[in-house]
Amino acid sequence: MKGSEYGYVRDVCALRFKGYDYKEDKDLAESSARAEKEFPFESNNDNFAAFFALQRRLYKWGGEMLPRNDPLFQLFDRMFLYLAPLDVPAEFASPEHVKKWQEEYQPLFEDKKRFQALHDEYQLMVDTFDEEEHWRYLASKIRT
Repeated sequence: MKGSEYGYVRDVCALRFKGYDYKEDKDLAESSARAEKEFPFESNNDNFAAFFALQRRLYKWGGEMLPRNDPLFQLFDRMFLYLAPLDVPAEFASPEHVKKWQEEYQPLFEDKKRFQALHDEYQLMVDTFDEEEHWRYLASKIRT
């Protein structure tokens, strides 16, 4: 697994929680915004909901235009590291994503060296991020 796949691992982790079953769209957006100032919350359900909402925000609700070194991606990484070791409450679990998580990605946390190498490779991509190249890439996608 490459560092670029680290983002996918985080997505699967976030999507284990059925955020829409827990909160309405509007509440999810507010939860994501609140997490920027208050994460972690007292309730792990609220933490999982904010993590789910931030995944939607970054990859579905316009955040895909943000550079990968944006503070929201750093928050997403922090949330991932905080919530990955925890089980999603059964009532809000997405069976498909929980299964994928347990079979493919959870073992990464048991192999700390492998996980650290994956995280470090991802962090290097963020640290060497070229914003001008990012905008050129986005512009090329818009034109096609």
